[in-house]
Amino acid sequence: MSKKKIIFCILAAMICLSFSGCAKVYELTEEDEDLIAVYCAKTVSKFNTVKTQGYINLIGDDLKEQYALQEGSTVSEEEELPEDEIVDDETGEDTSLGDPNYVEDVPDDTAQASGSSSLTDALSIEGLTFDYKSAAAMKDYSIGGYANITPTRGRQFLVVTYNVINTTDSDVAVDIPSTGIKFKASVGGTSNTADGTIVPTDLSVYKGAIPAGHTQEMVLLFQFEPDALSDLSGLTLQMIDGTTATNIIF
Repeated sequence: MSKKKIIFCILAAMICLSFSGCAKVYELTEEDEDLIAVYCAKTVSKFNTVKTQGYINLIGDDLKEQYALQEGSTVSEEEELPEDEIVDDETGEDTSLGDPNYVEDVPDDTAQASGSSSLTDALSIEGLTFDYKSAAAMKDYSIGGYANITPTRGRQFLVVTYNVINTTDSDVAVDIPSTGIKFKASVGGTSNTADGTIVPTDLSVYKGAIPAGHTQEMVLLFQFEPDALSDLSGLTLQMIDGTTATNIIF
């Protein structure tokens, strides 16, 4: 073999080796994986007409407890984007004029009102005080500053916020899903029950513990037409437990 051929073979081998190296693989922390899961959940939910099912279907059992999700909800794999939905390719924003498949939530009116009380007395969780903080209309709701959840097109969130205070020296467990309790808000002549979301502090589906002596901000999220939320002065809140509805005093 000539000297030139030997040199050529050596150079070719070196070039092949230079392209065959493995790139450094970035190792994700548990926090990184959780953030990715939430981003993916938001993307799926944007194109799912049943919001809570989209989130629940994506997040695995290991994250359901962390984000206080209700069990048992599923989403059909054949569920598709409505034909008239238009999404701007540049901004990713929905530019359609409403969801024809949206079904207005009709609360269960079979529950009979049993009087009025504070949320603290209504829930009656020993060691916890629920102090009303605020109520506001929002186009979307931020989860810890790293993701937003959005209501069904053409609707807005009514966000009712409470400070939950643990007045004891021990952690207090809270498991709202196991109680079957629901929350209903009425404003602007319409009523809706609280959405179950992946917001870690969503009281309507919260399952966890409030640390000893800790104050935790929690929220209830409801979907309404924007016109209904133009004036919140007539807002009323009910806690429904089976066939009993308790009017909540703010």
